[in-house]
Amino acid sequence: EGRGGSETTVRHLLRANAPLMANLERRTPLHIAFMVGKAELIPLIRQAMFESGKHEEIENAETTEIESPLMTGIEWQKFSKLQLSQLALPTAHSLTVFIRHEPEC
Repeated sequence: EGRGGSETTVRHLLRANAPLMANLERRTPLHIAFMVGKAELIPLIRQAMFESGKHEEIENAETTEIESPLMTGIEWQKFSKLQLSQLALPTAHSLTVFIRHEPEC
């Protein structure tokens, strides 16, 4: 996890079909990218999650026992409000998270 990895490393791992599973703290690679402020990794990881069918389950995670990656990004404060609004998916879930936790976005 550390600083989130380089784009080259993440691309290599994704090409090698590295599993996109959560760690022991229930954080996925997408959560970690939001935590450490790696905006360039978020679209890469999202695409891989979409292709593996895990996209909905992770992006809308607050319906389960873990928080959504967007909520993680808000809590860890590595992105400006503008960056968060650009990184968020245009979904009802993202809008709800912003209304409740970052209404300025």
